[in-house]
Amino acid sequence: MSFKKLRKVRPHEDVIEPDDHNNLVDNLKIAYNILQDRLPKIDPTIIDKLDELKSLINKMRYVQYGDYVFADDHNMLVDAFNKVADICETLKRLAFVPKETYSIVARAKARVLASSVEKLPYKESYSLTTSPITLDPNDPTWTPAEGWDKVWQFESSSEISDFGNNGYDYAYVEDGLLKFNPPSGDSGHISRADSYRYKRVAIAFRIKIISISKVIRTMYVVKRANTHSSYTTIIDAYSQTELRLRDEGSGSSVVFTNTENWYALVVDYDVMKARVYDINKNLIAEVDVTWESFASYSDMIYIYEYNTSDLVEDVEIDWVAIKYA
Repeated sequence: MSFKKLRKVRPHEDVIEPDDHNNLVDNLKIAYNILQDRLPKIDPTIIDKLDELKSLINKMRYVQYGDYVFADDHNMLVDAFNKVADICETLKRLAFVPKETYSIVARAKARVLASSVEKLPYKESYSLTTSPITLDPNDPTWTPAEGWDKVWQFESSSEISDFGNNGYDYAYVEDGLLKFNPPSGDSGHISRADSYRYKRVAIAFRIKIISISKVIRTMYVVKRANTHSSYTTIIDAYSQTELRLRDEGSGSSVVFTNTENWYALVVDYDVMKARVYDINKNLIAEVDVTWESFASYSDMIYIYEYNTSDLVEDVEIDWVAIKYA
């Protein structure tokens, strides 16, 4: 048994993931198992402390994406680690106590408990196969049967210029994500223009709304029909805790709760629908889309991050995929 490596998280950048909690629970179980293995070799007066540690651990739970981690969950971890520290301090003190001072009853109790106490089970590899950390661009939920023509996963900075052939500002790649760092009062953006019609577009994104005073379009896919009109599918920063999917052509819109986790925006011109899926691939928003088939102008994708008096946000893109008509 070996302790699991714990992850540090950066404020306003990283999202707390299930393993951040679950690995702590597993490490406590591993620590308990190591300590109880040593019961025959230590002062039996420590047995009560181990019983208290086991009782705390047995109250703990594993979490999955979508679960709330409450103050009680955190406080039980704190209590358990404090108990481990207390046991370790006791072990240090007992190292200097002659074994001859142990009572016969205490030694007998230690031998009985050492032979009968069961180890606490822990997960050898906690899996999130039903709730991935990020969304797969090639998942059949949104991937065309014939596959994508282009996929950008932003593993290197070269993908910024390749994807953003229509221009970009304050965009950079970090940890396999497209991010933005606009200065105060400005916005970061990246846009792409294609001379081919889009059949389907998918974008994996997550957005943290830091402050907002009015609704602002954050990300959108444009279908230009002619010189007089352009129809746009938009993700709006709707409120501090909400996003809105809407289409300017059809006029339809829907608001959904922003969990600040990963979402997939999928605009499908075969079925004339725009859809948003959550981290578990559940369909949570859908609107009709409109465009004119005789369009001669470029199809375009715009992605923004605002840092203005109206909106301050943090936008991250995991990947963008396009299927041409």
